[in-house]
Amino acid sequence: MSRFRRFADRAGLVAFALYAALALIFFGRSLTGGLNNLYLGPGSDASFLMWAMAWWPYAIRHGLNPFLCRLVWAPAGFDLAWSGGMPLAAIVGAPLTAFAGPVVAYNLIGLAAPALAAWCAFILCRRLTGAWLPSALGGYLFGFSPYLLGQLIGGHLNLTLVFPAPLIALLIFLAITDAIAPVKFVALLATALVTQFLCSIELAATVAIFGAFGLLLGWSSAGGAGRGALLRLVRPLAWAAAMSLIMLYPYLYYLVWPGIPHGAINSPGGYSADLANLIVPTRTAEFGRIPLWQNIANRFPGNLGERSAYLGLPLLIVIFHYGLTQRRERTPRWLISALVIVTICALGPRLRVAGWSGFAMPWKLMTHVPILKSALPGRFMNYAFLSASVIVALWLADRRISRGWRVAAAGLVLLSMLPNLDAAIWTARANVPQLFSQRGYAAMLRRDETVVALPFGIRGNTMLWQAEAGFYFRMAGGYTGLTPREFERWPIVNAFMTATLLPDASAQLAAFMTAHDASVVVVDDAHRELWSSMLAAIDPAPRHTGGIWLYRASPAWMARYRGVSALAMEQANAEARFVALLTAARGYLVAGNDLSTLTPLRAQKLRLLPPNWVTDRDVRTNNGLYLGPGPDGKIAVGVVGSYDALQPLIEKYRAHASKILFPYPKELSGAPQGDTFMRLLVMTFDRDALAAVTAPALVR
Repeated sequence: MSRFRRFADRAGLVAFALYAALALIFFGRSLTGGLNNLYLGPGSDASFLMWAMAWWPYAIRHGLNPFLCRLVWAPAGFDLAWSGGMPLAAIVGAPLTAFAGPVVAYNLIGLAAPALAAWCAFILCRRLTGAWLPSALGGYLFGFSPYLLGQLIGGHLNLTLVFPAPLIALLIFLAITDAIAPVKFVALLATALVTQFLCSIELAATVAIFGAFGLLLGWSSAGGAGRGALLRLVRPLAWAAAMSLIMLYPYLYYLVWPGIPHGAINSPGGYSADLANLIVPTRTAEFGRIPLWQNIANRFPGNLGERSAYLGLPLLIVIFHYGLTQRRERTPRWLISALVIVTICALGPRLRVAGWSGFAMPWKLMTHVPILKSALPGRFMNYAFLSASVIVALWLADRRISRGWRVAAAGLVLLSMLPNLDAAIWTARANVPQLFSQRGYAAMLRRDETVVALPFGIRGNTMLWQAEAGFYFRMAGGYTGLTPREFERWPIVNAFMTATLLPDASAQLAAFMTAHDASVVVVDDAHRELWSSMLAAIDPAPRHTGGIWLYRASPAWMARYRGVSALAMEQANAEARFVALLTAARGYLVAGNDLSTLTPLRAQKLRLLPPNWVTDRDVRTNNGLYLGPGPDGKIAVGVVGSYDALQPLIEKYRAHASKILFPYPKELSGAPQGDTFMRLLVMTFDRDALAAVTAPALVR
């Protein structure tokens, strides 16, 4: 019988059926309102991934380059290689997408992901233990781990497709023990690596990093025979890597062709694990619904989907007991060491405990390494759970431990790791207007017409609108994880992304639309009110149908803004906002208010700033404003912009400002160094200087 008989024997299929049933019970029942109306994972990235489910088959079917998409961020388009668009899942699910639509395909693959991950971990555990029940529990702990639950609720379908990781570990184990022929090992490992890459480049990168680290750790702890086996593994590993690179060449070309991102795509510190999360569950777990735990979990960095380091006391006790009783054995020491080191890496660049920020951690060194600096450390817990699942399976299969203790421990571990049983937490409504879901768009739009779709980017499902419409129209915008710099510098894009208003919004919109050959704005009913005054200027008689308001700009009106650059609009916006902040600060102090309580939102509530300019409470707002107390009783005022746009402001107020900080908090001395694109400028003024700069002559 084949050495891989356990992949498809009756017991293995029973395990898969069990995991699939659990996925349906935990998550599938939340979709009973309609597979096409609801989707798994209320996070903001789900809309893009549903779009990707439709894009890859569409591009291949129409002979388009699937990496260079000119239907979003039009007219220049976007290189999708860095966006994490899971092409393999999209291609495998293409028949389903064609038959039932991208939402249904996304949901069914989302339900399959935890079952597949659990099953593949089961196969690994069963090979190591030879026991079904311990392996079934080990597989469950990996496939339904807090990491996977977090990515599922975050809408990161690509990051739930972790099933190749345990298979890669299994193949390496078989190769070390000479249980697989070298040629077969190379072919299967290359296939597994390519599969993981085409599901998620982030997971493929971390699999490679932690896999290499695990082998080095094994080398350091192995004896002579073990080191010999690892040495024999070097050549087949190199061949598998080479085969993978050859198969992935087209993808890799577009990954590096435009250059890798200069800075971290997301903040590693903002997406690191909190040490307290190891024992305190979040709302993705049933016990995380306890108010005490919620109060603590709310202090963890990141969002709910990224707070996924929960192991729980029962599991930690099992791991500790396994390490203590097996400390003289090399393999247990390796498993425990790997789990501990991965967890330390997951804590990120700085230790955090229940929100308290402490000293630097080892991963801080990696924040200066290209590509690694973009990794989000909290997601490394995926590999900690893989180690933990193997440890638990081995511990439960150890007959030297009394059966009663093993049964009790298994029950407590399962109970502590139970997913949240509230079905509503796992889904969100697709909210695709009838105009796009029922093909009414052809009567309203010309094919390939470029539109501005609101709500913009991360705040809406406009990517899904385009996918449901069969890519009938282009969008001057989108949401692809990364925003092209050419779009970032337009002030109206920042306003759309933060759902805030800005000075002279109609002119800003017109200049943006003209520069991007957009002639139409479409906005859904739920978001029209915020933008209605701005949109009325481009079309005072909009059309309303199928849940959408359509504003079509007249060519004559658009011609007024032809040739107006993003830099000119950025300079005008920076000047207007800075002057408004100065005037608001002056009015705030003249009214006798306490400087220590000054924020942009406070000024807006006192009607010193126009309504809807600010939505958050900080002195530094998410849409690029700064207003509050400075050092030594000064008043700090600032705006975000590129240095070219902010330079006129700096020169205008240099003589009056106590300090000029750019990029904040560095004090400006001569030309600024480093990346000066969309950085914060803050100037501080004493009260006399503030009175002088708000004089009518200077304000004009």
